[in-house]
Amino acid sequence: MFRKFLTAMVAATFLVPLLPANAVDKIPDQTSLTYSIERKGSKIGTHSVSYDFTGENQIAVDIEARVRIKMAFITVYKLDHSSQELWKSGELVKMTSETQRNSSYEEVDLRAADDHYVVETDGETVLAPRDLVPSSFTKTDFWIDEGTKDFMLLDTLSG
Repeated sequence: MFRKFLTAMVAATFLVPLLPANAVDKIPDQTSLTYSIERKGSKIGTHSVSYDFTGENQIAVDIEARVRIKMAFITVYKLDHSSQELWKSGELVKMTSETQRNSSYEEVDLRAADDHYVVETDGETVLAPRDLVPSSFTKTDFWIDEGTKDFMLLDTLSG
């Protein structure tokens, strides 16, 4: 039961809307956002997102998350996650992420190629469709209501 709760809580930290829908055509006032992650009223971590508007319709996104859950002063769950995304004209061009969850370590590398993405993780290479959305939900037009959306979700923690 606790494991299911913990998995749901960690997943929920990455489902926070990061940009409002009206930010698609303008640079937001704030280019860095930091959230506190709380459990039962106590802070257990942070989730930070920063945006660098590099010109030519490019946005570089850096994401950092750190979670520590302790019981009786002993850390029972640890998560350190960092991810870098590069978007050009609203399209994800490249993404890399590194995640250490307790004692396991995972890397994800995504790059755009023709009409698909190449995703590498755990020594395996997979081709994915271009309608792929990273679980960071930094794709700004995802939040615009255009009716039903069909897409594939990429887990940025583990691929």
